[in-house]
Amino acid sequence: MKLTDLEKKGGIVSDELVKRKAKWNGDDIDFYVKMLSFGDIDRTYNGSDMDASQAATLISKAVRLGDDGSEQLSYEQAYSLTPALATIFAEHVMTVNGVGDDAADPLVSGQKKNSGTKSQ
Repeated sequence: MKLTDLEKKGGIVSDELVKRKAKWNGDDIDFYVKMLSFGDIDRTYNGSDMDASQAATLISKAVRLGDDGSEQLSYEQAYSLTPALATIFAEHVMTVNGVGDDAADPLVSGQKKNSGTKSQ
């Protein structure tokens, strides 16, 4: 694989926002999710501030509001969301960014499952 192939196939994160829809408090809501880089996600889980909420950090980095996705929640605003709304946003962030239970499944990511035997 070449770097140009990697870029063409989406291996380098773009600034493009992904429009999402959900139901909250009986209303349909629209919002956007920004694709996060490996570095963004790694810093969230392995950063120096281990007292920070990982979900609030991911929401503040990735969720965008407004008609064009130009409004960004601060960490404090994400931390102050109702649990129901925070869960909705966090689930969409994880889905859009391929993080979570399915991301660890080699069959979902297109890799072959290890048979448990070593290759020689």
